[in-house]
Amino acid sequence: LVGATRPGGYSWAYLYHNNPNTWKPGGADLTLAQGGGFGAQGYYVSEGTYFKSGAPTTSQSAQYIQDRYQVTDTLLLDLGLRNEQFHNYNNKQELVIAQERQIAPRLGLTWDANHDGSLKVFANAGRYFMPVPTNLVGNMGSELKTTTRYYTYTGVDATSGLPQGLKPISNVIVNINTSPDARSVAAENIRPFYQDEMSLGFEKAYSPSLNFGVMGTYRTLRTSYDDTCDPRPIYAWGKRNGYPNLEADTGGAGNSLYPSWCMVINTGESNSVWFDPQGAGSGSTLVRADLTAQDIGLPKVKRTYAALNFFLEHPFRDGWYGKINYTYSQNKGNTEGQTDSGVAGGDVGLSAGSDYKELAYNAYGPLSGDRTHVIKAYGYYQLTQEWVLGANTQIASGRPRNCLGQLPESAGMDVGYYAGNYFFYCDAEAGKASPRGSHGRLPWTAQLDLNVSYQPMQVKGLVLRFAMYNVLDSRTISSENSGSNGGEGSISPTYLQGGSRTAPRSARLSVEYNHKF
Repeated sequence: LVGATRPGGYSWAYLYHNNPNTWKPGGADLTLAQGGGFGAQGYYVSEGTYFKSGAPTTSQSAQYIQDRYQVTDTLLLDLGLRNEQFHNYNNKQELVIAQERQIAPRLGLTWDANHDGSLKVFANAGRYFMPVPTNLVGNMGSELKTTTRYYTYTGVDATSGLPQGLKPISNVIVNINTSPDARSVAAENIRPFYQDEMSLGFEKAYSPSLNFGVMGTYRTLRTSYDDTCDPRPIYAWGKRNGYPNLEADTGGAGNSLYPSWCMVINTGESNSVWFDPQGAGSGSTLVRADLTAQDIGLPKVKRTYAALNFFLEHPFRDGWYGKINYTYSQNKGNTEGQTDSGVAGGDVGLSAGSDYKELAYNAYGPLSGDRTHVIKAYGYYQLTQEWVLGANTQIASGRPRNCLGQLPESAGMDVGYYAGNYFFYCDAEAGKASPRGSHGRLPWTAQLDLNVSYQPMQVKGLVLRFAMYNVLDSRTISSENSGSNGGEGSISPTYLQGGSRTAPRSARLSVEYNHKF
């Protein structure tokens, strides 16, 4: 079961527009200036309710075969083949997404160069598929009712923060989506999310007390999916295929077609979609539109990860073990994948990044998960047969910073369709492009964890552990609000505020007992 509503039943949003004499939000009856109060200065509020419920289900199955072949006395070949199937059903147990015959080959090679295990060279390659999460169909295919109404106001209550002196400038805008037709939730025969990965490296035993090695890794995203809500490809398709009044009948953001067109598609690819030409819930026969990637306008997804990992290891010897890793990597693309924490992550497969093609402008660059340098070290020292001391540390360079804003009018899109500050433009009025990751880096982060364990000889199988995390109590910012404006033309008061920090110092005591019966 899935469901969601807003605490207290409704919420208020404080908004701003830099042209109060003409702006009518959501098809309002009055302009902001006509509403009076702070509306004359461009300030207004929206009151919204949200209620969703559903009971989607998911089934997953897989078959695989694996074998090892000793080609020579020094060369070992690992072969694998996996076939996966994912099926997602809506509230009515109707099939929404079926992804079958997902063939994932795996190949591995290991060469014992010196015939004694002291030098091993290895290579691996494989394809990896990800299942469609249940919550995607739960969000897109469940019953949903939302209401929105716009007001001007004259003040704000100092205690509750609620707007005062309200004057409605629009009627209540109601959107009801009662378990939409299963075909309208996702593109027909939608392709699965998958990536290819390759690695090459070696490990060398330099001495009985020292091992070292290097491994290179490369991953590339092949296909992804996300929701889109842009009705313009449908409008254009309608004009070409006997629905010339489609746009005029439904007219712009907040119209009746809007919720019926929001659906999950393969980003940057051709898609066959089913939609209701009369709008969601009209009961009319669905129409199929075959849209090319050019019709939709979204670019092909790109995401690559390239890394070199170096390590030094002291095997357990002379009472202690230690290992240090250094990784140099680059994680670039125009999407993180099923979520996008650098823009507006949302739920899996339901990020804001593909809602409109303009959200992909300037979207290529270092991704939010990009940490160019990462150093990890860990080890333990055996004081006695009963007492062991351990330590872990990680030092990492900061994540990329973004400056997001509203789309400038020069980009050629009616911003009334989507007024969120999720576009890669830092100054909407000046139309300044702000490519992903082009605003420097957040600070480096460092964390030290210590632990001690006690295994009494008198009680076999009993282990007492005490661990302290973030011993130095570092509070480094690890994410921040990248939205530079809170409404059209305004500067967001929360821009660059820290969204999250390193977790504070904490401790954990645990008891473990293992017994063989």
